[in-house]
Amino acid sequence: MKQLLLALALSTPLLCAIPQAQEITTVKKFNQLAAQDKPLVILFYAPWCDACKSMKKSFNEVSQELKTKATFAKINIETSALRPLAASLGITSIPTLIVKRAGDQSKAKLKRALEALL
Repeated sequence: MKQLLLALALSTPLLCAIPQAQEITTVKKFNQLAAQDKPLVILFYAPWCDACKSMKKSFNEVSQELKTKATFAKINIETSALRPLAASLGITSIPTLIVKRAGDQSKAKLKRALEALL
């Protein structure tokens, strides 16, 4: 019996699935994540979008590498309850990545962040 179990264990392929970034399905869940102290990185996507499918794999990989620095989440824009949220955030095309930071969003802070990127 032990040999059979060992043979089964050795013949079963190991599945190295990449952990998924969490899915936001409600505005309440978005508000909870946005209220955290860590930055929130959101991927807006649609299941039929080929560019989104390609980006989701990389997004999930990066989310695991940087999970201590930010919260990573995905929003399916096809979810009717989330369409107003996407519109309020200015999402007009997919895939779109946004980073929402908690805390002070003053003009000076925004200017420093933009200058660091330029």
